[in-house]
Amino acid sequence: LDYDAAPCHNHFCSLFQRVAPPFLAATCAAAALSTSALLVALAKRPQAWRWPQSRALVAQLALGTALFAALLPALAAGVGRGWHLGTGPCRLT
Repeated sequence: LDYDAAPCHNHFCSLFQRVAPPFLAATCAAAALSTSALLVALAKRPQAWRWPQSRALVAQLALGTALFAALLPALAAGVGRGWHLGTGPCRLT
């Protein structure tokens, strides 16, 4: 895609603009809670994660979920109000 050829505009239908932000907020909350629970379980019961490889994999899963959850509020705001962050971040979506 050549983003320089045409302006970067995201057009969302009005139903999507109303439904997506609450859904993304609920997804963000669920991801944050599950990541927190996973990290607490990993910290409180290290003997349950006997192999170092499984500990590393669970920590990577928690980190990936945390990054996913951290980006959802910005996406929800962008969907709900239209995109006001410029063309650079628009190209990433």
